[in-house]
Amino acid sequence: MPTAVLLAVVAVITHVAVFQRAFWNPDEGFLATQARILGDGAHLYGGVVDRKPPVVPYLYAAAFQLFGSGTLWPVKVLAVAAHLATAVLLAVFARRRFGPTAGLMAGVLYLVASIGLAPPDAMAANFETFMLPASVAAIVLADRGRFAAAGFAAAVAALTKQSGGAVVLPVLWVAVVAAGRGLGRGGVGGGRWRDRGGRWVPWWGRCRGRAVGVVGPRTLGLRRGGVGGGAASGGKAMGGVLWGRAVPGGVALNAAAFGGSAARDEIASGHAAWGVGGRRGGGAPGVAGDDSSAVASGDGVLRGGVSGAATRLRLQAVACVLLGAIVPWVGVALLLGAGRFVFWVVTGSGGYLSLEGGWLWAVARASGNLGIVAAAGLPLVWAAWRGRRFRADADLWVWLAASAVGVAAGTRFFGHYFLQLLPPLVLLGVAGVVRGALRWRTVAGYAALSATVFVYLAATWPQVRLDHIRGVAATVRAETRPGEPLLVWGMNPAVYYFAERPPATRFLTAGFLTNFAGGRPDSQIGEAYAVPGSWAQFTEDLARTRPELVIDDSGNAAYRPERIPRFDQFLKAHYRELERQGATVIYRRIDP
Repeated sequence: MPTAVLLAVVAVITHVAVFQRAFWNPDEGFLATQARILGDGAHLYGGVVDRKPPVVPYLYAAAFQLFGSGTLWPVKVLAVAAHLATAVLLAVFARRRFGPTAGLMAGVLYLVASIGLAPPDAMAANFETFMLPASVAAIVLADRGRFAAAGFAAAVAALTKQSGGAVVLPVLWVAVVAAGRGLGRGGVGGGRWRDRGGRWVPWWGRCRGRAVGVVGPRTLGLRRGGVGGGAASGGKAMGGVLWGRAVPGGVALNAAAFGGSAARDEIASGHAAWGVGGRRGGGAPGVAGDDSSAVASGDGVLRGGVSGAATRLRLQAVACVLLGAIVPWVGVALLLGAGRFVFWVVTGSGGYLSLEGGWLWAVARASGNLGIVAAAGLPLVWAAWRGRRFRADADLWVWLAASAVGVAAGTRFFGHYFLQLLPPLVLLGVAGVVRGALRWRTVAGYAALSATVFVYLAATWPQVRLDHIRGVAATVRAETRPGEPLLVWGMNPAVYYFAERPPATRFLTAGFLTNFAGGRPDSQIGEAYAVPGSWAQFTEDLARTRPELVIDDSGNAAYRPERIPRFDQFLKAHYRELERQGATVIYRRIDP
């Protein structure tokens, strides 16, 4: 059975609970409500606002435009497809570096690990789910020396969720290391420097992928290593000097070729390769072709040519990454309105990200969710550490560290944040198993057990809160006419979606107006901590839309009306209590 087909089967089995209910967490309700507003012609960061980048809101909106906003299965299919794409990309990477068995297992183990969280975190079609394929694609492309494309993929990840931009750090690491050596993992190098006619390609052309590329292992028929710097075919190289370490067969490889002319003699075992400091890597002297320059050796060549060429290659590779990463952001900012985009996505969330007074809660939540991830993927964690090779897998360790920074950057440490750790952890765990840290049989057995436990948890997870929201929405439909605006004072906008009534304001949750978020102390919640300018816009929205009903879904939370004087005064002046459903209070407007 082809790997992709097998992974598709595993993806459906492990994530079947995605289809079990409409919304697994408030993020999905927010996105679905937001998508309806966008579908009605509103502009993101104008008619409806969010702190997140635009990819996922418009993905939801596109699905609703194609299949209708009354059904959520297309979005659920896209979520499973995103997990499958992540698994396939991990399989491609692992197969190339560690072999076919490792490739297959990397894909399977990711799919199992991705459900190893509380079901509302693992099964939701939210930002992290759609961020991961682009993140992994960035690493796969960088590993192949396609640095501009890798930068573009990193930009897509960051435009899906800001923390996805962390992947640019390992991409830059690969760019610097691979370009400096002149080749990447398995012999595919850091840039493409000549086209198929042997003509020199300027750096912007290399970013477009016009050139042939650095010589890879297949060119020489070797399993590891590769000749760097020039173009090669049929066993013949273009370039001057090969330097580095010796490999079996007498050819010293693992760095860039340089020099100006074509060497026509076939490179074979026994030919000369000069090592660092002028030492030979092995074999007998080789003979230069009849129209090539003589092969030089010694300190003069190494000091004068290699260091300068390596520096130029590094700078060019970094430029390609940054170009690929920056251009999409600039384009999206201009498309959506640069000022609004920068404010909501970059600069306007300082108060939200602050952990002042909430460190204990954050540490507790981080420890709990990290413990769940570690328990669900225990063999991966063990194998990654037991079989660690920091130098050989430096790019993967840098990726894991950058992902940890991305998780911490959100400061709330919700369970779904930790999905970002899984791709590098899976690859490091697979590398450890390949090196003998564990047997595949042990890893597969534990994965099967973990999958069984978490699939069962998802199938039996209670949905009391969702049923309550549906009940409130039914009351709203009964008490209002289609098209009448509704105001929900709470943190779960799913009421808007189920009631099929438009929001009366651009702010879909009270968090924008009060700074409320999970784990924040009461002292940091209130009007004074709202997004700058939000209350003026909120007041303007309510004066224009005059919602018939107000749903107070705050319960006893720190943002309940009596703790927010301006909203409390508005509520008492214009509304009376109509009905209570549990902790939710429904108010009807009293003035015409």
